[in-house]
Amino acid sequence: MVVQHASAVSVTIAEEFGLKPGKDADGQMVGALRKLGFKRVFDTSFTADLTIMEEGSELVKRIQTGGTLPMMTSCSPGWIKYVEQFYPDFTIRSETCWSESSPREGWKEITMANVKKILVVDDDPDIVEQVTMILKQDGHEVHSAGTQDEAEEILLSLKPDLAILDLMREDKDSGFVLCHRIKKVYPNTPVMMVTAVKAATGLSFAADSALQQSWLKADLLVDKPIRAEVLRNDVNGLLNRAAAT
Repeated sequence: MVVQHASAVSVTIAEEFGLKPGKDADGQMVGALRKLGFKRVFDTSFTADLTIMEEGSELVKRIQTGGTLPMMTSCSPGWIKYVEQFYPDFTIRSETCWSESSPREGWKEITMANVKKILVVDDDPDIVEQVTMILKQDGHEVHSAGTQDEAEEILLSLKPDLAILDLMREDKDSGFVLCHRIKKVYPNTPVMMVTAVKAATGLSFAADSALQQSWLKADLLVDKPIRAEVLRNDVNGLLNRAAAT
């Protein structure tokens, strides 16, 4: 079974379960849906952003060219169908991007030019699947591994644009070892290290200073669990920084 939810759902549902109003409960909701038996859980937040951009562009064009105003916007195909059937005179006022799913094909050609090869290494298959799903939603090409040997075999034939590594896997220093090897072969490839050390021990360390980066080699350290929007922001930040160098 597959479920796709609107981006607003993970925010509005939190209050129903006693959480702070407005809190994004995306992680809890995805976990609950998976336990209910859904194999894939998709969030339309990315295409919701594209929809807003398309709507804004269309409004600007209508204003500049003397188009029909006011413009009626809706991301609900059902609402548009209702207007077409019962209020056809208002149809010409509706914008042309009617669904959060509709921008995907139009943006496919544009995003293909920005596809990045990302290596994800973690011994937890659920985390690998979750991270892979988020990255693929953003159009990236994902290569995943659960062990050190699998990751090193992938690196023999792939130069990743970004690597996301679990800090502790088979051995306590597996993440460090793999990070050092990636940087030795591909020094310009950014590496994001994810770790549950803080959650398990209360201790925390970072890769903020040049001294810390000199022995960690990682460009960024992120605490588990990683929220989808945090992952996207960190991935985009590292890729943009690498592209600028």
